Amino acid sequence: MKKRLVAWIMLLVILSAFIPVNAVQAAMYQNGSRGEQVQFLQQNLTFLGFSTNGADGGFGNNTRKAVNMLQEALGFPQTGIVDDTLDKMIRNTVSDIQRYLKQKGYYVGDIDGVSGRSPSYMTKIRSERFITSSN
Repeated sequence: MKKRLVAWIMLLVILSAFIPVNAVQAAMYQNGSRGEQVQFLQQNLTFLGFSTNGADGGFGNNTRKAVNMLQEALGFPQTGIVDDTLDKMIRNTVSDIQRYLKQKGYYVGDIDGVSGRSPSYMTKIRSERFITSSN
């Protein structure tokens, strides 16, 4: 089940690269960047399996390492910098996963491309795993 979810996430990440996006403001996050958007990036990276060791809104070495791991997994040059294209790919992938989880009844929040705002689906998944594993 876990391998299947990872494969699904990677497929969505790759497919998201082909979704045209008209950005009003180009994203560029790198070592030293700070703010709410960096915190959202950290939450999304962790959600996708690339841990930043917390989401404090500061782009430091842990976030750079997580970005490098994502870039490596995608076959991109490992710059440690999140440009607009990579940011949109990450947000589109999280939105696709939120949409999928919502269809399955595991997510009740908005489809907004930010994973940390409504983690209620994890409670449901954990409770169902507990119920299933105890039977």
